[in-house]
Amino acid sequence: MPPFDIYLYGFGLLISIVIWPFMVVAVVGFQAINPFTDPVWKRPTHSSNPFRLRNPLYPAHFLMCFMMAQGAGILATSLIGGWLQLLMGIATITGSLTGLWGLELVMKMFPKRMAPEDSVD
Repeated sequence: MPPFDIYLYGFGLLISIVIWPFMVVAVVGFQAINPFTDPVWKRPTHSSNPFRLRNPLYPAHFLMCFMMAQGAGILATSLIGGWLQLLMGIATITGSLTGLWGLELVMKMFPKRMAPEDSVD
């Protein structure tokens, strides 16, 4: 791969790391004014129903976990595919992790929409 392509890919990855969490905040945070969503959102877990669209955190969390699994699959096959596939796997996993960080930012930016955490007795 020519050096220019590597630099261009690295620049794109850096920009996506910076912009992606704020895009997640913008898209999921826009649902705070949607009257069809639940008035109180619960924190997503791996056992929550990702197709419950009334809580926008659930499908976003599911998509980020799906992207992470997809990135792991791309990384596993990069032994056959080469460097570009390795970089694509790294970018996919990095994008999913920054997306999960964006969901944490949503939960911090809209505390009135979040349900109080359950206390364990």
